[in-house]
Amino acid sequence: MANKTLFWLKLHKDFFGQKHIKKLRKMAGGDTFTIIYLKMQLLSLENDGNLLFDGVEETFEEELALELDEEVDNVKMTILYLRSQGLIEIVQSDEFSLTEVKQNILSESQSAQRVRRHRAKQKALQCNTEVTDCNKNVATELELELEIEKDIEKDIDITPLTPLGETPVEKKPKDKNADEKKQTMSKAFVKEQLCKLDNHPNLKEKIREWLEYKDERMQKYKPKGLQGLISQAINSARDYGEAATMEAVDYAIANNYQGILWDYARKKGAPNERHKPNPATQRPSQESRLYGANASPPTLGTVL
Repeated sequence: MANKTLFWLKLHKDFFGQKHIKKLRKMAGGDTFTIIYLKMQLLSLENDGNLLFDGVEETFEEELALELDEEVDNVKMTILYLRSQGLIEIVQSDEFSLTEVKQNILSESQSAQRVRRHRAKQKALQCNTEVTDCNKNVATELELELEIEKDIEKDIDITPLTPLGETPVEKKPKDKNADEKKQTMSKAFVKEQLCKLDNHPNLKEKIREWLEYKDERMQKYKPKGLQGLISQAINSARDYGEAATMEAVDYAIANNYQGILWDYARKKGAPNERHKPNPATQRPSQESRLYGANASPPTLGTVL
């Protein structure tokens, strides 16, 4: 039988006491939007907090509504609010990241779960005579056993069987500096991406400051996410000006946001006429695909 991995979501006890959740619930239909947000978190567990758009429906919101068994308009309003609070980020056109979910994902293999339950049962049976002392030790012993199991899994040398008549392949020794090399490659990749902002030295330093802010929050970018961030920063500086783009970054840091609200730059800066997008060649924006080319998106709190 295949040993599947089980995922679950760690929900903080003050989840419903957070300001952005309180604000969401006070909106018209807010309780429904809150349930949709929780469903989105559960759906993203197996993808490390990311939601994927497979193109089954015309838009991401319609496909998500189909998968969650919710009304499309309610899903649109939920995503609009999450974007305004920095709780969802667009990694790329077919991938969306829920920023608060990554640090709340827990997982365990089915076999490890069965072993843990069996040993917990055995320990409980041994507690009949010394209930008080045994209960104090059960949790500690289980933690030690799980740590031992993890260490054993790391140390097991699984060598594949060699078919008859073939020469076994010699296993290469593990490179002790592999982690250091990986870290060096990561720094080189970040430097390579930041070089794309060489024409905007001030913005380049501001993005570097944003990356340090994310590191402090233990929310480092993955390669695709970093590429998307640099691309969005360049587009924002082109369309709304470098000053407005830098102000959007400062605004996100000052308000302790998970992501940058690029709409803030749009509101603060004027479009650059030299680089103004050509309507004939420009891809439709997220809002125009949701609400039509000539329609404006609904404001938060409006019943659709």
